[in-house]
Amino acid sequence: TSAPAALVSVLNDYLDRVVALIYNEHGYVDKFIGDAGMAFWGAPIPQKDHVDRALRTAILYPEMIERFNTYARNKYQIQTTLHGRIGVHTARVIVGNIGSHQRHNYTAIGDGVNLAARLESLCKMYNLRILISEDALSKATSPFPGIFEVDRVQVKGRGSATRIYSQVSPELEREIPAYEEGLRHYYVARWKEAMACFSM
Repeated sequence: TSAPAALVSVLNDYLDRVVALIYNEHGYVDKFIGDAGMAFWGAPIPQKDHVDRALRTAILYPEMIERFNTYARNKYQIQTTLHGRIGVHTARVIVGNIGSHQRHNYTAIGDGVNLAARLESLCKMYNLRILISEDALSKATSPFPGIFEVDRVQVKGRGSATRIYSQVSPELEREIPAYEEGLRHYYVARWKEAMACFSM
């Protein structure tokens, strides 16, 4: 199999699993842009627990991609490891059939969509797979273990800082209190004390 054909097979196999995660929580797959995807909940069918569904999907993603990397190495004999990232946000957006008379699709547009995309991009800077906005976390109705505050960031187009969160596996939950203490020092510029906590 040629390298381009193999890459297409790997990506299709990977996206099959991503879509299955989303569909399992009754999400709507909006679009794919290369190897990236966009999904939303709460439309076209309203869901009172749409934030919980989005968060459950995001939290299951890291385990799914680890399983997929093992599977792909065995099936396709590739050494490349896929590294995916997810941004989760909730907001009021415009949803509907948008485009031209010749081509359109059911999609969502608005500041909330842009913020979710920016959170996904920020994952790379923080070396994390998931970033969740304060708005999304505050709207969740179910408890999600292992959630911790990562930082406060000012994203382009917003006048105030946004608190961002992520999630760790159960074996790392015990590290959260030390990280939170370090974050408190970091916010008031006590760098030495912050580094001591982050290094524990």
